[in-house]
Amino acid sequence: MADEFKQEQPTPIDPNNPPEPIAEIEDKTIRELRAADVPVEAMPEEAQAVAAAESDAGKEARTKIEDTLDKPIEALEDAVNQFDRATAPVSPAQSLAPTHSRNETVLFGRTIPLPLYTVVFITLAVITIIEVVIAEIVPEGALKTVPLLVLSLGKAVMVVLFYMHLREDSRIFALALILPLLIALVSALFLLSVPLGY
Repeated sequence: MADEFKQEQPTPIDPNNPPEPIAEIEDKTIRELRAADVPVEAMPEEAQAVAAAESDAGKEARTKIEDTLDKPIEALEDAVNQFDRATAPVSPAQSLAPTHSRNETVLFGRTIPLPLYTVVFITLAVITIIEVVIAEIVPEGALKTVPLLVLSLGKAVMVVLFYMHLREDSRIFALALILPLLIALVSALFLLSVPLGY
C-alpha cells in the first residue's frame, strides 16, 4: 500500500550546469527582468488585443502608474540586495582581511606604514628592552617592582588582545579570562592582609 503513494523524486539541478531558462534568468537581476519589454508576438491573444487597443495617452498614463508602483518594489529589492551582500558567506581569510591584511596601522590618529602584528611585535620588543634596563639599573625595592609589574601586565594584555584575538572574539571569553584573575587578586589581597604568625 505504501508503494501506491510513493512519488517519483525530481532529479536535482546541477548548479554548475543549470537548465537553459534558469541560466538565462540568473544572468539578469529581477529589476532587469521586469523592465524587459515582452514582444507583442509572445503575449497571449487577450494581451495582444489589449495592447493593440491602447492609445498613446493611455500607454503613457499606464507607464507613469507602473513607475510609481515600481518605487517601493525597487526599494525592497535594493534592501534585499544590500542584505545579501552584507551576509554573503566569506572564507576566514576574507573575513580577517580588513583587519589583518592591511599594510598600515592607525595608532593614536597616526598612520604607521607597517602591518598591525608587526607594530605589536615591535611594541612588545621595546617594552621588553625597557624591562631589562629597569631590572639592571634600578636598585631593589618598590621603585623597581612596580614599573616591572605594570610593563609585564601591559605586555600580557597586548598578547591576549592581538595574538590570542580576544578583541575580536565574543565578550564571554574576556569574562572567562578576567573572572579568575579577579578571584586571584582578591585572594592575594586577603592573604596580604592576614598578619604573619598565624
